[in-house]
Amino acid sequence: MIGIIKNNKFKLIVGTLVVLIALFTLKLFNDNRERNLADLINVNSSDFVNMQIVIPEGNMWTEEIQHVDELIQVFSQYQVKKISQNEFQDQHNNKEIFANFEVRIQKKSGAIILDVFETDFIWLNLNFYKVLNGPIEKEKLRTYLEEHGS
Repeated sequence: MIGIIKNNKFKLIVGTLVVLIALFTLKLFNDNRERNLADLINVNSSDFVNMQIVIPEGNMWTEEIQHVDELIQVFSQYQVKKISQNEFQDQHNNKEIFANFEVRIQKKSGAIILDVFETDFIWLNLNFYKVLNGPIEKEKLRTYLEEHGS
C-alpha cells in the first residue's frame, strides 16, 4: 500500500514538473517569436485614458480612442522580434542614442510606452524589439500628426 502511495506521489510530482517545463518553454517561445507591432499595443476603449506622441517636429495629445486605433493601423505593417538589451547595445556600438519619436498611451490599468530609435529599434514597456521589415517610415507618422493636429 505504501509503495502505491509513493509511486502515485512520484508520478504526480513528475507530471507537474513536465507541465511546468512545457508552459515555461511555450511562454519563452511566444515572447521571442516574430510579431506584428500592432499586436504588442493592446488598448481597448474602456481602459483608454489618453495618448501623447512626441517627435522633434511636433507633438500631439488626445483623449480619443479612434486616434489610437488609427496609429495602431500605421504600426500594423511592421514585424518585430524581441532582442536583449545587449543585442541592442551591440547594434549601436555602445554609442549614446536618442529616440526619434515616443508614443505614450495611458490606460486605467497602466501605461504603454513606445520609443523608436533610428526607426529600426523599439523600446516597448521595458523590452527591446528590432523592426524586421523597417525602417519605420517617419513620413507616415508626420502625416498622421498633420491629420490629427500637433
